[in-house]
Amino acid sequence: MLRFDGYVKAIYEHNTAPIKELAEIRTRATDIRRLLWRLVALRGREEERQAIAAIHVNLRAIDNAWARYCADAPDNQHEDVLATEIGHRLTLFSGIVRSSLERIPFGEHDDTRDWLEQNVEALNQLDTLIASEVDLNVAMAAALRQESATMLSVVITTAFVFVLLATGATISIAIFTHLVRQRDDAMEESRYHLWLADQAIEMTLDGVMITNAEGTIEKVNPAFCRLTGYSQAELVGNNPRMFNSGRQTKEFYRGLWKALREAGQWKGELWNRRKDGGVYLESLSIAGICGANHEYTHFAAICTDITHRQQTVERLGYLATHDMLTGLPNRLLLDERLSQALARARRMPQPVALMFLDLDGFKAVNDTLGHGVGDELLILIGRDLQNAVRDSDTVARIGGDEFAIVLEGIGDQDHLPTLARSLLRMIRSARQIGEHQVFVTSSIGISVYPTDALTPAELLRKADVAMYQAKRNGKDAFCFASSIGSPDATL
Repeated sequence: MLRFDGYVKAIYEHNTAPIKELAEIRTRATDIRRLLWRLVALRGREEERQAIAAIHVNLRAIDNAWARYCADAPDNQHEDVLATEIGHRLTLFSGIVRSSLERIPFGEHDDTRDWLEQNVEALNQLDTLIASEVDLNVAMAAALRQESATMLSVVITTAFVFVLLATGATISIAIFTHLVRQRDDAMEESRYHLWLADQAIEMTLDGVMITNAEGTIEKVNPAFCRLTGYSQAELVGNNPRMFNSGRQTKEFYRGLWKALREAGQWKGELWNRRKDGGVYLESLSIAGICGANHEYTHFAAICTDITHRQQTVERLGYLATHDMLTGLPNRLLLDERLSQALARARRMPQPVALMFLDLDGFKAVNDTLGHGVGDELLILIGRDLQNAVRDSDTVARIGGDEFAIVLEGIGDQDHLPTLARSLLRMIRSARQIGEHQVFVTSSIGISVYPTDALTPAELLRKADVAMYQAKRNGKDAFCFASSIGSPDATL
């Protein structure tokens, strides 16, 4: 019985290693990884400061939890090896995080992102190691409970044999004692499973929120508090409306509750707002919990912050459609914008003009002053072209020193020569790049829908031909596709 009591004490009081400290280190490290990826996507100084401050808070919390773990961990070979390994992983994790934070104040967001991508496996190793140890401890607790139950069964069986040799009164007492022990054993089993369920909710890295049928919050786990920025006291008794970001319509929420009441479940994505006002994209799964009358008495929600994933998708989409150097639309996006412009022009008959620009003498700039100066020149010219046209027009870099401009709703085409001359003067202007004054000119070809072509590809080809005609006739000039072959083709 002494051994049995020792097992019960191990299960309910000690549970072998201090896994609460390990769980806190794991969740804090996960929060740091999320903040780091968010940080490299930020450009606002105040948001950067808040994210950096939050990372430092989590680092201090990890140090404190690690100190408690080292003080409370059992003195055995397994825990010594584990402590050594976690300590090594923590040192590596902290080094990567602090190195990343040193880069951000100097505006090295892209370099920091590359640095994190190179070390993502090292960052994840700490989480993997601690997760396996927490799982091991839960398994050990389960094994201890099973062995204690087996020992209890042996004790009861032995007692029953003794009862058979006793008097009738003793048999009655023994039966009563056995029934009481069965009741206590069932209660112990129930407490154990409740403990396991509570541990699972508390330690999961996903946010968990449980509400009643009316939507009042009754329980949240630590991950949910970290996700929203609210404390448990601020959340319990409140309503999830407190997270409303304003990005979903009332119809969206009516549909969500309709699905819950009719089907008992809903899954999707929505934008919510944290306590500090920051908006995040959340992957949310909600399931109903039925009572004795088969009606939904509670709803359990599991949520995950997927803002970084959404930002990655948006960034990949941006990189696929924009020029990396100038930030202007690339050839792919130009084709799409031009197709859309022609579709609108067909519905409301009006011309669309396409200007094809090529810089004269750009190769000499690269060869004499270097590619760095050449790249800076392309950036400046791209910016000046955007400033020279309307916001509704599209300026694109389609390769090398070639640019294109889509002009919609031009109505009166007489202003096209005026705009072309203005662009020639603007590009011809001297630009100070570092210690160099840089001069280039340009040649411009112009084609017009529907006069010159009816499709995007043909319109671009005609503008390209007109641009080369302008080059052959002296450069620093523009040429209309419709006037090629005439004496006044180049102006």
